[in-house]
Amino acid sequence: KPNLSIINCISKNNSCQTEQIIDYVNISTIDYTEQSIDIYEEKLSNIQQILHENSILLLQEREKLFFVYQKLINDNYLNDNQRINYISRAIQLGEILIEQYNIHLKHSSIYPKLFLTDLANLCQIAGNKSRAKQLYQKALHLWKLDYGEYLDYTEFYTKL
Repeated sequence: KPNLSIINCISKNNSCQTEQIIDYVNISTIDYTEQSIDIYEEKLSNIQQILHENSILLLQEREKLFFVYQKLINDNYLNDNQRINYISRAIQLGEILIEQYNIHLKHSSIYPKLFLTDLANLCQIAGNKSRAKQLYQKALHLWKLDYGEYLDYTEFYTKL
């Protein structure tokens, strides 16, 4: 019986030829420049071809890219077209992440409340008020599950 690497468990392919087995997947580190984001998006695209769609490693890579988009958007040195472009890309990636979170964290209050709140804010900025409201509602529910009445939710209520 041949030795199999962990990649067989998370790979899209059910089996690999021995010479094609990948021993590890690096989760890359990035800085926050637009050039780095282009390179990172390409790396993510390559990783998506190797890993199963619902792989936790793929989720982590997508999370990183989402928060990098957020940082770029919030740093305010983008022109309007760049800002709109990155908001759109972040929303698109965010919707994919929500699907993955629903699979991996279905029964957990660890659900990324910050991510949901950030995605709702981006949808609001992009003019998709109904989607923003849905996401704020979901985020509010999760914040309350974890923190009860210890937090002030006034800002959430104004968004609903």
